[in-house]
Amino acid sequence: MKHYYVRTLIMDLLLSVSLHSILILIPISISIIFLFSISSKQQQSQDSNGLRPYPIVGNLPQFLCHRHRFLNWMTELLAASPTNTISFCILGSVRDIITANPSNVEHILKTNFDNYPKGPRFIHHLKDFLCSGIVNVDRHLWRVQRKTVSFEFNTRSLHNFVIINVQHEILSHLLPLLRKSSRTGAIIDLQDVLERFSFDNICKFAFNEDAVCLSDHDHVSEKPPPNNNILSRFAQAFKSAAELSADRFTYAIPRFWIITRLLNIGSER
Repeated sequence: MKHYYVRTLIMDLLLSVSLHSILILIPISISIIFLFSISSKQQQSQDSNGLRPYPIVGNLPQFLCHRHRFLNWMTELLAASPTNTISFCILGSVRDIITANPSNVEHILKTNFDNYPKGPRFIHHLKDFLCSGIVNVDRHLWRVQRKTVSFEFNTRSLHNFVIINVQHEILSHLLPLLRKSSRTGAIIDLQDVLERFSFDNICKFAFNEDAVCLSDHDHVSEKPPPNNNILSRFAQAFKSAAELSADRFTYAIPRFWIITRLLNIGSER
């Protein structure tokens, strides 16, 4: 009889342990199955683009492999997508939709612009660089600044000023640079050339000063020539600030740049 009670007690303990284990394993199993089901659905829609999402980490593995060439990588993925649109997510962060489809761009920037605000994440990341300018605000502040800019740009004097200065920049800097490159067979970085061309025009428009970033004697170099000109130093500072601000969006751990800024380390120091 004593052995019977001991056996019964052992069976009850085993059953209790088993039930507890089952109760713990069931939600874990359901979560794993749910994550893999989501991943498989996403994989079906994105495998053709080579952007396969993984459970929990999302697209972090691919991101780490291509972070050094993020823009080129995104361009390749968008070109491979039948809709020129992809979705992207890292470590459970907000899923980003990236599109190069003209219909989608028109829908977002024109047809339904009010439905697509920049949002607190975008504004917070760029606030140090753009503050509360027109390209970094939403709704009321954006409308007020847009009306002001629209009024200024519609004046005939400003319109003529822009045309005259752009023509001058083209004739005195851009065309001589391109002619010299064609004559000597030198290779130029067209994106860098157009970036400097734009910056010179912006400085002329905003400050009535020529930054002289686009000079015809440095087109074979990767950086503008050394120049003590205040606007040239400003151009370098502006470019560095833009790159550092853009890098905040490419951290593997979202918002990790805030920690580096608090600790005064890395690019945020």
